[in-house]
Amino acid sequence: MHDNITIFRLEGNSMRPYLVGGRDKAIVESPAENVRKGDVVVARLCSGETIMHRVVKIEGTNVTLLGDGNIKPEHCNTTDIIGKAIGFFRKGNSKAESCSDKRWKVYSFVWTRLLFMRRYLLGAIRLIQTIIIKNKHMKTKEGLVLRNICGEHVLCAENATDEDFNKIINMSESAAELWERVQGADDFTLETLTKTLCELYEIDEQTANRDASELMRQWYEAGLII
Repeated sequence: MHDNITIFRLEGNSMRPYLVGGRDKAIVESPAENVRKGDVVVARLCSGETIMHRVVKIEGTNVTLLGDGNIKPEHCNTTDIIGKAIGFFRKGNSKAESCSDKRWKVYSFVWTRLLFMRRYLLGAIRLIQTIIIKNKHMKTKEGLVLRNICGEHVLCAENATDEDFNKIINMSESAAELWERVQGADDFTLETLTKTLCELYEIDEQTANRDASELMRQWYEAGLII
């Protein structure tokens, strides 16, 4: 692998719906060359925050960025761009998807032209996922093991190797504890997870249901439960 190529795990939801934080990885080339409108770049904002968002406008040295899952843009200078994404590892696949692939180009073309209704599309996707989770008996995907690595809870393929490192998912302490409770069970439901949360953390049922629903949605989106 070349010295100017970096692979890192995405965080947050700013590049949804195609890219999911905690699940997918970006392949970034630096320094960024020939940055154009539509490219996904890593940039450092004046606030000091480092983000990976899509270029939506370039005027001289001024660059406007917008995450695919965001509504409000950010601004930076061309000199603030650290690198440019050239591909992604998605859904635990060991084969990378290139930004030059037809699938990525078609998605980018369509999604960037739906900005006027993006808020509603993202809401609809989230609602559909919530409905599926609420009314379905789920079970954890086979072949996954929860490990503690350097004080962090990570979920990875049981036979993961260095070459297969992209299949590792970070988990919070509470999420890891819940995962251990449901892993290997014949099935579980939102109600099951809600009751478990109430028992573990002594919170009210409404709060537990909301937190359990969001956690199951994240697991479902990451392909950890089926």
